[in-house]
Amino acid sequence: MLITESVRGDGAILVNQEGKRFTDELLTRDKVSAAELAQPGSYAYIIFDQKLREGLKATEKYAAEKPAVEEAPAEEEAVPDAA
Repeated sequence: MLITESVRGDGAILVNQEGKRFTDELLTRDKVSAAELAQPGSYAYIIFDQKLREGLKATEKYAAEKPAVEEAPAEEEAVPDAA
């Protein structure tokens, strides 16, 4: 699935299977696509935060795809009681 330029341009990043960025996400679609296809397995993961998701409706189709992984923001993570 090609990640739209609006999502990449608003701060989403692409990483390969090793979790490493492999391209400048702001390059043209053909260059980003070629870089993605050159990765092992010819795919990448897209990473974006909640602020980007809430501010850009184009992210909803990526969040709806499976497997999508959602993480709780750091401030919402459970903190053990001090008692």
